[in-house]
Amino acid sequence: MNLSSQCQIRGDLAGAIKWRLKAIEFATQSEAIEAAQLYNGLADLYYKSENLVQAEAAARHSIRFELEFGDCGKTNSNLASYYMMLGKLLATQERFGDALVSVDSGIAIFELYYDAQDPFLTNIKAFREELKRNCWRG
Repeated sequence: MNLSSQCQIRGDLAGAIKWRLKAIEFATQSEAIEAAQLYNGLADLYYKSENLVQAEAAARHSIRFELEFGDCGKTNSNLASYYMMLGKLLATQERFGDALVSVDSGIAIFELYYDAQDPFLTNIKAFREELKRNCWRG
């Protein structure tokens, strides 16, 4: 278990963020795909610590790294997960229209890997419908 995870289990989000940033620093020097995953985890840590500005920036970095260096959803659903993280963050900020765009991008990739009736995909599509109902708000 890595130091970031250990800190998170103890409830030390600041420590978890510190160690995640250190891991990203090393990953960006060698493995961009790993950096994308680390940024997505960092986005979640910032979300849990209620720092939505930093969370959004980290989520956008994960998408950028995956688009630039990854497979863009051709062999795995990592990019879809990154889009969903960004969608969740934007929805939390009541930026429902922007969130819907991100979630739709994620769903398009998830549909390549999940059966239409899969509960996971069904739940994500329900989230999309909730976003659509709230788009008038922002």
